[in-house]
Amino acid sequence: MKEQIEKLLTLQGLDLRIADLEGMLESLPGEVEAAAGERLALERELAAKRADIEAETLKRRRLEGDLEGNSEEIAKFSVQLNEVKTNEQYNALLKEIDDRKKKNSAIEEEILLGMDRGEKLEKECDALSVDVKRAAEKEKEERSRVEKELEEVWKDLVKAKEERSVAAAALEPKTLSRYEQIHGRSRTQAVARIDREACEVCYRRIPAQRIIEVKRMKALVSCEGCGRILVWTG
Repeated sequence: MKEQIEKLLTLQGLDLRIADLEGMLESLPGEVEAAAGERLALERELAAKRADIEAETLKRRRLEGDLEGNSEEIAKFSVQLNEVKTNEQYNALLKEIDDRKKKNSAIEEEILLGMDRGEKLEKECDALSVDVKRAAEKEKEERSRVEKELEEVWKDLVKAKEERSVAAAALEPKTLSRYEQIHGRSRTQAVARIDREACEVCYRRIPAQRIIEVKRMKALVSCEGCGRILVWTG
């Protein structure tokens, strides 16, 4: 039975190894997805900044059109000043000219502010463009690294499963059946060591008599708490 228990531990070691490798197969692609997510987030931010620049450009063109229209009206009203017959008409034209000049002054101020915003956005876009490029390079590197790691993991997994088949075949059918039943139920370890007089998995205290039975290795002894096969490794 001692030899069977040692083989059980070997089989369990392989099962734990297989579980780790399968976990890596699931988690590794996520590392590429994370890098791609960073790139996409930066690209979305860059696109939003560029849209803001376009909006500022359209707004400036509209304001420049308003500025030109007001300037044309100022010129027109200035000509009319020499044609009016009454003070009332003259003063009315002066008021119109003054209103247009005030509007142009406000428009010019808004155009300058918009240009400042545009320059700031351009600088932010330049910085983001660099960040996007770096993120794309990082994603490419991550993809290459993960592809290589996945290839190695698959090789290791195939090898581990082959070794598991050999290890399982070395066990007595009854012992293997009991192990597989426990392992299939928990999908974790089916064999548990006794640590400080307790099961290392469920921490159930093991009676002294049962510990003696485990140490004798005359038969397989199960934990009364979790049902795993108990072993003593000293």
